[in-house]
Amino acid sequence: MTIPTIPTDWIDHSPIVVREGQYPHCIVLRPWNEVTPFVTHRAYAIDGVWHFEQGNYCFSRTAADESFAARSKGL
Repeated sequence: MTIPTIPTDWIDHSPIVVREGQYPHCIVLRPWNEVTPFVTHRAYAIDGVWHFEQGNYCFSRTAADESFAARSKGL
């Protein structure tokens, strides 16, 4: 199992969780686009590549930080 390096565009990430029967995963805060500038995703590593799902798209950094904190607690 290969855990890839953390991309430089990630603003923050939770600790990477490795459990038997699951891909390594974490919660990621990263920039998104001009409409919703931030997103928190569940990121998981498959074959050395990060993939993303379950995004919370946020209009402000404050909302993104709150989303990231809440989602990180759930790991």
